[in-house]
Amino acid sequence: MRRVFFLAGLILAGMSPAIVSAQGLTFSGSTMATGPAGPPSRTDRAFTLLRSQVIALRQEAIELQALDGGTLTAEHRDAIQARIDAAYELYYRTRINRPV
Repeated sequence: MRRVFFLAGLILAGMSPAIVSAQGLTFSGSTMATGPAGPPSRTDRAFTLLRSQVIALRQEAIELQALDGGTLTAEHRDAIQARIDAAYELYYRTRINRPV
């Protein structure tokens, strides 16, 4: 399960808004449901924070992977994944508590 979030984070960080819109996953429209708080918008501070955290973690993972010889060690992978999980947890906690 943790690997899924890690991969989802890497994919989210690598997607451009044009690709996301072309696939019908608009963040400001109603095509992507994210739970009780509704779909995230591109101007949402929580989303902006999440995206910047995921991008930074992706860069860190790439650097660690290069240092580890092409494959992340289990310790590095677990550390990065724990930080990704924390970022998503903060994001969803913020989204759920946001008034609709």
